[in-house]
Amino acid sequence: MDELLDQVAADTGVPADLLERAARARASVQGVEVTALVSGWAGGEAPTPAPAEDSAPEPAAAPEPPGGAGQLPEALLRRSAAARAKREGRPLDEVLVEMGLSPEGDTSAPPAAEPAPAAQAPAQPEEAEEEEPAIEEPAVEEEPQPVFAGFPRWLAASFIIIPMVALLYAGLAPHGPDCGQSGQLAVNPLTGEAQACEGDASPFFSLGQAIYNAQCTACHGAGGGGGVGPAFTGGAILATFSGCNDHIEWIAIGSNDWPEATYGDTAKPVGGVGVMPGYQNSLSEEEIASVSLYERVAFGGEDIVEAEISCGLVEGEAG
Repeated sequence: MDELLDQVAADTGVPADLLERAARARASVQGVEVTALVSGWAGGEAPTPAPAEDSAPEPAAAPEPPGGAGQLPEALLRRSAAARAKREGRPLDEVLVEMGLSPEGDTSAPPAAEPAPAAQAPAQPEEAEEEEPAIEEPAVEEEPQPVFAGFPRWLAASFIIIPMVALLYAGLAPHGPDCGQSGQLAVNPLTGEAQACEGDASPFFSLGQAIYNAQCTACHGAGGGGGVGPAFTGGAILATFSGCNDHIEWIAIGSNDWPEATYGDTAKPVGGVGVMPGYQNSLSEEEIASVSLYERVAFGGEDIVEAEISCGLVEGEAG
């Protein structure tokens, strides 16, 4: 019997001692011999239980379902049947029937009840976090920025005042100051040079202008606004030399040979603003007088007729 137990153990993977105990229990229940029962497990003929004495024959009992008392679990028996069918080269269903098991395709036998899964408490829905309603802040309307925001006040004011002054001036004097006012001269359309106003044409003015542009602009500026030498504009030339004779004398002698420490009506220091060269050796008396006339009329605004008389270029009505 030990060899049979070893064979069944090899087929099913169940230890031989456990198989032996199961075989003895089943043999006791069925009234068969242990060896015959184990032989049936190993592939021999299944033992027939002996009928009880003095008892009426009973109808054949239904085969005990797999997993009864003393029987191996059905899964192990099916594994043993599969091994036996393979070893003997027989159909598996045939072997299963011989071992009291339902064929593979037979579904009449109720499947072993599986333990019902433990009832799980229904999942409690997670309480959604209550979100506080967002409070919409009222939109703040931006105040319109002034047009001149970011500029200094004085500069912002100038943007308004200057155009107003320009408009006022254009209304009062649309063509600018008249010729002769504030030293305003006419412009020769042919040469583009300044000249005496119409009706006051003077050859001495044109002569003086030519000499001034050639020899005086380097120190006193083309427009009489000054440079290394003093400026003549803004009434400065007439304030320094109220009479044309003093003006002529200063141009003729210059600062190097001037006999006094100051010159002019304002007593300016000689050499205080650069060196004034003398022109008595390079220009004639008429040329020096013409330069004086040009400076007094062009930059000082003196009347050209009066300048010609005061500078000795023409004689007055008194002779």
